This record gives sequence, structure tokens and C-alpha cells, in this order.
Amino acid sequence: MNCSESKRTCPTSIEKLSGHRDSVLCLDNFENILASSSEDSTVRLWDYREATKRAIMCICRCFGGLPVSAVAFSINYSSNYQLFAAAGGCIHEFDLRSKNIINTASEFQYNLNSSSESSRSRRGHDKKGVDVEQKIEEIIEEEEINQICVHPKSGQYLCAAMDSGAVAILDLQNRRVSKHLRKHKNICAASIFHPRNPWDLVSGGYDQMLFFWDFSRGRLTSSFDMKNLQITDQQGGVSQVINPPFVHSLAYTSDGRYLAAGLGDGTISLLDHRKRACVLTLPEAHKAAVSQVLFTNYENISSQSLISTGNDKVVNIWDVEYMLHNNPPTFSEKNLSYFNNEQCLKHQYSLEDKPNWAYFNSDGYLFIADTSCDISLFQL
Repeated sequence: MNCSESKRTCPTSIEKLSGHRDSVLCLDNFENILASSSEDSTVRLWDYREATKRAIMCICRCFGGLPVSAVAFSINYSSNYQLFAAAGGCIHEFDLRSKNIINTASEFQYNLNSSSESSRSRRGHDKKGVDVEQKIEEIIEEEEINQICVHPKSGQYLCAAMDSGAVAILDLQNRRVSKHLRKHKNICAASIFHPRNPWDLVSGGYDQMLFFWDFSRGRLTSSFDMKNLQITDQQGGVSQVINPPFVHSLAYTSDGRYLAAGLGDGTISLLDHRKRACVLTLPEAHKAAVSQVLFTNYENISSQSLISTGNDKVVNIWDVEYMLHNNPPTFSEKNLSYFNNEQCLKHQYSLEDKPNWAYFNSDGYLFIADTSCDISLFQL
């Protein structure tokens, strides 16, 4: 990581975790253990405090050779030794109390391709005489899971954002697919639970929509169209962008009051969760699509920073307190005010490779997974 010319000093580089044989796609952390998933069809566990910085467990030969797109620890339900990993249309559950270095079998599998709700079809033929039911099953088999998230309070539920546009809700206690939330008309890239309200969930997708859900009832409570945030020029036309404002990533502040959305046009938006309204927008926060947003999530919001990564190989760290308390902008569909990015940008760092995932923990470590085979650790 090389420091940008414009912003102060670089974070202290701690180490690289090496072991994967292809790009690392996702990260999650519990206590001193980091979990990583990869294109190489493995999940590896690391004790990042150990001097050797070698993997302490490798989960392999159980994903059918598919990339492992997402990984998440179970926080509260049953025990803290459960890990979930998504490959293709399946979510695998692992018991980490095993002392084996190599783990080749999952405890349980949730097959989102063959669930009763997603596999319903009717017999018939299309205009070319192809069996309709068979065609539907072939489409279902191509399901991909983009993100998984375990409920931060109860730990009983897991949500999965899927290529079909659905959000699957898993009941981990009863080991069943509880329901599918269907509203997105394109890929659902992100879905997360609210950190305080037990039944609130938000999802974002390539249809440029945010949907707010009461997932206990499977009911949509409100929506927000990210196209309304496009900035107009002086002639009243929409400023030209290379990419539409696809919703790539979502993150809540620790108190759940604010929701950050990282968009495909390089914009970051901050929304008031209760009001379902945008309170500020950072246009061109990145020169390419925003790949991820995350808060440092210290309990005191005045100490929180917003971290963003982008396909421009840049990591930005934004001053949340400044954004919220220094003449915060107002939003309406006809008049959008926004900050000059330099006003609230604390640090900017450049990366050697395009980032796939970032994770920040309470010890102050920033983990970056990119298109290389390594995971980089930094002390902020």
C-alpha cells in the first residue's frame, strides 16, 4: 500500500497472510481469528496474532471446486464456533471446534437452489418446444450468493444476497430456509441486518434500489431509489457517469442510525435509517465503482470513521463526525446538496491490486483482500 500524495501518512503495515492459490473474495473476523474465502475453492482460518502468520485450518474439497464467494462467523447462536461459507447456491455450516488442520466436510448444507420456494415450476413447453420446467431448473442451478450476514444480536438468522435478486433468510436454530424476500429486479449484491432493531433488514442491488424489510413477516416496509441521487449539471442534465448507481455495498453505524451505501458510479451516500432519507452524498468518492463501505464502529459515533474501497485501487477514510455536524446537507428529489470530498476525507491510500473485501476490527486492524492471493494487515 502506497500513500496518496495528498493525505498525511500511511497506516503501519503489519504483515501479509499467504496461503491461498487464487484471489481472496471475502473476510470475516471473530476475536483473534480471521476467516478468508477464495476463488481457489477453500476457506482458511488465521490467528493473525501469531508470529508465523500461517493458516491454522484449511476447509477444502467440500465446495465442488466452486469459488467460495462469502464467509461469516456465527456470533451468538449456540456457540461461537460456527462458520458459514457460500459457494454457488449452497451455504455450508462448519463446526470449528475440530482440532484438525484440514477440514473436508461440512456439518450441514443449505441448498438455496432446491428450496421449495425457489424450485416451484409448472410443466409446459415454450415456442421452441423446450420443456419449461427443465429450463427453470437450469436457471435455478446457476444461482450465486454474493454476501451472507449473520444476525448481530440473536445469531439465529442468516441472510444471503443472491444473483436472482432474492434475499434468502435462514433459520440457523431450526436449520431451515425460512423465507425468500423478492423485490429486486436484478442482482442483489448486498443485504445486512440492522444492529439494533431485531427484525429490520436492508438490501441493495443492481436495479439501483434499496429495500427495507421486516423480515419476520417477509414484508417490504419502504424503498429508496438511488437514481434520485444523481447530480445535475447547471443546464439541468444528469452528469454523465461511466457506471449506473448499482448498490454494491451497505454498512450501518454501530447505533444503527445511519446507513452507508457504496455505489457503482463511485458515489457514497449516507441515509438516515429512521427517516429513510439521504442526509449526505459524496459524489465521485472514487474514480471507479465503490466496492465496499464499512464503519470502524466504535461505540461512540464521534470516534467512527467510514472506510471505503474502490475499483480504482484506493482506500479512503472519511470523517463521519465532520460530515454529520458541519452544515449537513439536505436532500430532496429536486435539490441535492453535497460535501466537497476534500472537506471530510481524512486519509487516502493507494493499493497495488483491486480490492475484493475489507474488514476492520476492534483492535484497530484493517484487513484487505484483493485480486492477489494474499491478505494484507494494516494498523490504522
